[in-house]
Amino acid sequence: MASPVFYFSRKSRLGFLIFFLGLTAAAGAKGRFFGDDLVEFKPSGYFRVEQSQGVFWFVTPDGYAFFSMGVNHLGPEGYYSPRLGYSPYQKNILALYKTEQAWSVQTRERLEQWGFNTIGAWGKRELFAEFPYVRQLNFSALGGGDWLKGSFPDVFDPQWEKLVQAEAQKLCAPLKDDPWLVGYFTDNELHFGPDWRNSQTLVHVFMALPASAAGKQELVRFFRANYGDDFSRFEKVWKSHVRNFDELYEAKELGAGWWLCRSRIAKDVDAFNGLVAERYFSVVSRAIKSQDPNHLLLGCRFHALGVSPSVVKSAGKWMDVVSINYYYMTPLQEILPPLFGGVDFRGWMKKYYELSGKPLLATEFSYRAVTSGLPNTKGAPVTVFSQADRGRAYAYYAGRCQAAPYIIGYHWFNYMDEPRSGRFDGENSNYGLVNERDRPYEKLTRKISRVNGQAVSKHLASAERN
Repeated sequence: MASPVFYFSRKSRLGFLIFFLGLTAAAGAKGRFFGDDLVEFKPSGYFRVEQSQGVFWFVTPDGYAFFSMGVNHLGPEGYYSPRLGYSPYQKNILALYKTEQAWSVQTRERLEQWGFNTIGAWGKRELFAEFPYVRQLNFSALGGGDWLKGSFPDVFDPQWEKLVQAEAQKLCAPLKDDPWLVGYFTDNELHFGPDWRNSQTLVHVFMALPASAAGKQELVRFFRANYGDDFSRFEKVWKSHVRNFDELYEAKELGAGWWLCRSRIAKDVDAFNGLVAERYFSVVSRAIKSQDPNHLLLGCRFHALGVSPSVVKSAGKWMDVVSINYYYMTPLQEILPPLFGGVDFRGWMKKYYELSGKPLLATEFSYRAVTSGLPNTKGAPVTVFSQADRGRAYAYYAGRCQAAPYIIGYHWFNYMDEPRSGRFDGENSNYGLVNERDRPYEKLTRKISRVNGQAVSKHLASAERN
């Protein structure tokens, strides 16, 4: 039988040629820093952010467009298992490769083959010379913040500000001339409001502080100003069960008025959140920039898509990029969010961009497979059936990011699986690109290679679709 012949219009042929050349360029034509010459800018010597023809990009030090595709927890140490008393991944890779350096050579080859171009948060970047990376900081811990418990520091405490400055001098100053550093995450999943850790708002967190705490004094000043120093108006809304504003300093809890007060309470919470965020972001921004004026501030990796508008606005004022950890996205979770535990990803991300005025970076997402052999009983419950399904889910999430002109990358969580016996917080899930014996999930990684390979060309075309 004769081969079929397909006829295309001149316009279709031109479109196909542009698409083909775009894919070809995306797969090659890389600058020294993994940038893509499909879009060129003026070199500056360091990574920065630019907008070109309606599309945001990271820009490499040598002046090329860069869409950040990263992997978190890139390190040979893996995860320590308290039940085992050691890290099974680390034990296995040392048996395989003998040295961490040999492991890093193999790992780098894989990263490039799979289309990744960034060492994400908590990566051991010293093992990957001349590879773009980010630096994860933890400023909240200096004031008693705790990621796992959801504790929030008293950011109004002058001592915390001094500690932040000292930490920036220690950690950021030595990196100020490194062209491979993309930028800094200031923290991870700060507890700006109710989430999986606890249901407290920042108003309640700061209310529980002692009377002498700077944050408690700031909260009382906030209430005085917000209610025109009229305690009776305040008491109708908040039901503090004290007699005046002065007694609020010693109080530890707040109630709430009847249901008609709920909207006023929500406004108060958002306004105070904004006050706290302004203090936090201004302190960490000034501290980092005083020690390293050359690199980007990549935000604090907001947890999910429900942070107060005032907080997002403040992040946009002080940060160069707004970072968000968001897992709950499959087609069902996005189309029918109330039933499947998700939200309208495109709508929320666009809202964050409009509130902040800054490009966004999706800094954690992942999917785990039922058939992986791991318990998958703890951790973000984004579960699919097989490794092939993980690949399809990756393509869906990454594709949504690539197609948004205000999203400039995504970082996968994470390189290796968690121990089946659980890590420090009990998580035991199949989030890895490789298993605990360092064997890649090939059905997943083959799909990732194809998806990442089209990122630049697809992102370049995103302005036309938005």
